[in-house]
Amino acid sequence: MIAINLAPTEELENRHWYGFDLLSFVCSCLLLFGLSQLYILFVETKISRINTEQHKLELQNNTLKISSDRFDEIHRLIDREDKNLQSIRSITTSKITKYEPVILLEYLQTLKPDGVWLDSIQENHEKKMILITGGAFDNVLIADFMTLLAETKHIEPSSENIRSLVHFTDVILEKVSIDGTKTDPAKTVNPSARFDASSSMVADRPFGKSDSGSKITQKIFPDIKGRPIFSMLLRYERSQVDTKGVN
Repeated sequence: MIAINLAPTEELENRHWYGFDLLSFVCSCLLLFGLSQLYILFVETKISRINTEQHKLELQNNTLKISSDRFDEIHRLIDREDKNLQSIRSITTSKITKYEPVILLEYLQTLKPDGVWLDSIQENHEKKMILITGGAFDNVLIADFMTLLAETKHIEPSSENIRSLVHFTDVILEKVSIDGTKTDPAKTVNPSARFDASSSMVADRPFGKSDSGSKITQKIFPDIKGRPIFSMLLRYERSQVDTKGVN
């Protein structure tokens, strides 16, 4: 039996002919492996950098969250203090509003001289005006009454004295006459000339006809017949200390 070798001459002469191809293959694999490792390292580095940035962002987010929570807490404290302040102002304002009519009546009662009486009192809260009618034993007592009412605007306002927070700004004598007779010019006086009588205040008068009820009074006390009767217009306001909310 004859053996025939059909291999190329190079293979017959060099039994390790495949060495170069094997080395090329191994080098190619190593190169690919190295490139893949480099790519993996690049990707891992990028992932690490992203994780680091994410961690920083999380820290910043936590810091901002703490600041935001603190801001919300401060905002809640401010809202609470605003509500407390509004409550205090509301209590103070309602206190003045509650006692204002009482203070005005107290003024009219305590400042009224002996020998002066009141028949009617009308009050318009919107325009801060009061209309009073009454009588007196003589005109001098009426003038003294007006003087005392006008002096209330010189009272020093104090948050400790609620009575000092309301005063009369204008005192105007609308008319004075002898009861039971026609108006007698010879016996009529005008004490309002001693005060700053505002014509606009009279024009803005929110009340109806001011008739004194002294005829009823005369039936009870006949001795006062023939005494002067008057109609007086008053304007009042709160003192500056209350307007500023000091109280």
